[in-house]
Amino acid sequence: MEEKNQGIEWEKFETEYIQLETGRSKKLKLTDWQQGAWFNKQGVRFAVIEEDSRPVSKTFTTTSRQIIRALKPIIQKAEEQDSDVISVYILRIGEGLNTLYEVKNAKDDLSS
Repeated sequence: MEEKNQGIEWEKFETEYIQLETGRSKKLKLTDWQQGAWFNKQGVRFAVIEEDSRPVSKTFTTTSRQIIRALKPIIQKAEEQDSDVISVYILRIGEGLNTLYEVKNAKDDLSS
């Protein structure tokens, strides 16, 4: 008698870090932001508690000044409201030196 396939635990193969794919918007719920130096550059690291509306336990680290500048008013508004969680959409456009990012506050989206 043939043994039945037990299935693959796909989550064991997922990375613990957020990766932004070109041309695909990613909705992230971020908390525990902190400034630091990563990859020999100043940046910001976040704990990710939701990725595309799925609960996760991941890390998002960015040294992109473009992303950090776009996140600044969102983080400042959350801190003014005594909140430690933000929800954003991040879209990566282009490759290499031509990479651009669009960051949007997901709380402004009425469907979220």
